[in-house]
Amino acid sequence: MSAPLDTLFVGILKDYGEAKLDFSHEFVNLWTGIAEHPRLRARAFHPDLEAMRYGADGMRARFADLVTRDPPALLVHQPFTAELDVDLDAMADLTKRGIPTVEFDADSSWRFDDWIKPRIGVYTVFVTTHGPSVERYKDAGADVHRSQWAVGSWYRGFDPGRERPVQTSFVGRPHGDRREVIKQLRGAGVPVDTWGPSWGRRRNYVSQMLGRGRNHGYAPFDRMRHAIGDSRISLNLGNASAVHTGTQIKGRHFEIPGLGACQVTTPADDIENWFEPEKEIVVADAGEPLVEAVKALHADPGRRLAIAEAAYKRTWAEHTWTRRVDGILDHLGMA
Repeated sequence: MSAPLDTLFVGILKDYGEAKLDFSHEFVNLWTGIAEHPRLRARAFHPDLEAMRYGADGMRARFADLVTRDPPALLVHQPFTAELDVDLDAMADLTKRGIPTVEFDADSSWRFDDWIKPRIGVYTVFVTTHGPSVERYKDAGADVHRSQWAVGSWYRGFDPGRERPVQTSFVGRPHGDRREVIKQLRGAGVPVDTWGPSWGRRRNYVSQMLGRGRNHGYAPFDRMRHAIGDSRISLNLGNASAVHTGTQIKGRHFEIPGLGACQVTTPADDIENWFEPEKEIVVADAGEPLVEAVKALHADPGRRLAIAEAAYKRTWAEHTWTRRVDGILDHLGMA
């Protein structure tokens, strides 16, 4: 058996890079998939943590020193913002030295031209979860691997048949038309509990008295996990935070079934290639179709549970971070 590959993960440790918040999506997902992969020996460089201690310039200097002094056999970077970006000259030097460097991109649908395209040539391979963007990478001269979001060990333990006291949940920020979507559901008599910053708590008492659900505010990872894991139906509103960029598959599309809830989503990319509509997921346009879909599922608990169970089984069989990392290694010829 070959020795494990020394793999350096570069990504933020804290949610949105803010010290007061919980662990980031990057940390509990891609990092965990790398750290638990049987072929890899993982170590991490967290730009947000380094910048908190040494400032942004100090963070970049420390990254450059690390990869020069102790280069890995493989580097995987999930970048966040320009403020927390690492030294790209040092990254490019690694690539030139023949060390595989991977950029795992989120939000390729709206970050491609001004963020991703200028980085082509710095990394060996770009990974995108956004199918329609693949040709844009190729046209720009990048080696691109199409992957997708997934679940890992942090999401285990929520069988679909467990007690689920929350009727309908939505976990996420209220950008775009999401407030109106939730308001319409509540107005139609569907109780929706929300978790996420900026929803506010002003109308909790009235909302509860009317049986419309509550706004719970920011949820650390474990609270988010239980919010979905306690839900009969969990909503997924696939609009990107940037306007006019269409819909996209998100990590939540895999987290919801991985946590055993029945997922109702607005249309997103090629979601039907990852879950079968009506058997593993319910897809409905925002507005009256979404309201009717949720009501129908609440009225038919047997169908709701069957959808949740089918998606749960498929998620843990096919949509794990181990499988996604396998795909990246195979693309690099390192499987």
